Amino acid sequence: MRRQMRSQAANHTQLELRAKLIIAIAAAVIIVLTFRTWVDFNVAHLRGTEADAMTGVGDGYFVIALAVVAITCTGALYFRPKFWAWLLPGTGLSAIGIAAISTYQAATRWHATGFDIHGAYVVGGHATAAVYEVFAVAAVMGVVAAVLASVHYRSLRQGPSESAAPRIVKGTRHDQTNPGAAGRLGPR
Repeated sequence: MRRQMRSQAANHTQLELRAKLIIAIAAAVIIVLTFRTWVDFNVAHLRGTEADAMTGVGDGYFVIALAVVAITCTGALYFRPKFWAWLLPGTGLSAIGIAAISTYQAATRWHATGFDIHGAYVVGGHATAAVYEVFAVAAVMGVVAAVLASVHYRSLRQGPSESAAPRIVKGTRHDQTNPGAAGRLGPR
């Protein structure tokens, strides 16, 4: 029975380490994807750091900042696992923010104006696959953070495991009449 409990604890630790690794890799992939083309006008294109549909500044910078927050929370979770109740929701909120920005980018009607030898022109643009990839990776990151939080919450609700050492309670023994003699084996 103890071997089974030890193997379950080892599996739990491996699952947690893999989940943290997946979150960190997903955030790093999101950072890389922000430097790809997000909007294509067929005559020009915008990278994620240049597309400013939501914030007025390059939305990719906000995506990068949120990805760095997710990496920081995951790293802090590795070193301070006691703070999981704060760090995992921080990671989840970062993933939700990234997904919201990429969704807004995909839903925006893009137009560009310019001049050439024929005069002024207006062209329409569309979101590229990178925007959808950012959304998908952020969704994976959020789901993994939620699963990891549920694992932590479940272990918290179960309390100490059955393999824990029995508690030593100080107090009187049933065969002793003097409470001051608690813990002594023989008579005074």
